[in-house]
Parts: sequence; structure tokens; C-alpha cells
Amino acid sequence: MASATPVFPISINPRVQIIHINISADGTKISTVQLGYKIRIWNSTNGKLINTLHFDDEIKASFFLPDGNRIITTSEVGG
Repeated sequence: MASATPVFPISINPRVQIIHINISADGTKISTVQLGYKIRIWNSTNGKLINTLHFDDEIKASFFLPDGNRIITTSEVGG
């Protein structure tokens, strides 16, 4: 059985609940959706935080568009 070795650590508060993770098509960025209203974009090479996006609606998932510079999100509005 093959074992996986972490490429880098992502520093996340242990009380934060991650509900979705996505990686860009070119493999350079990772998005994490926190339970609630935040998406964080990480550099997949060094694990550093690139940006934090805040939303008015609860985000369920995020996906990078093919260019790797934009994301699309899903949310539950009025739920």
C-alpha cells in the first residue's frame, strides 16, 4: 500500500471546520471552504495564504475556473 507524504502544512485553527477543498487545474492553488461564509485561497507550493474571501451567504463549495484565477461558488440562499 502506498503512503502519502504531505507537500506542505496549511495552518488552520483546529476549531475551523473545512467542508470543501478544491485544487486549480494547473495545481498552483488550493481553495478551502470553511463552514460559514469564508473561502481561503492557498499557494499549493509553499502553503501560504493568498487571499480570504468573505460572503453574505453560506458557501457550500468552490471550484476554480480553467484559468485558475477565478472561482465559482455554490451557496444556499434563503435556506
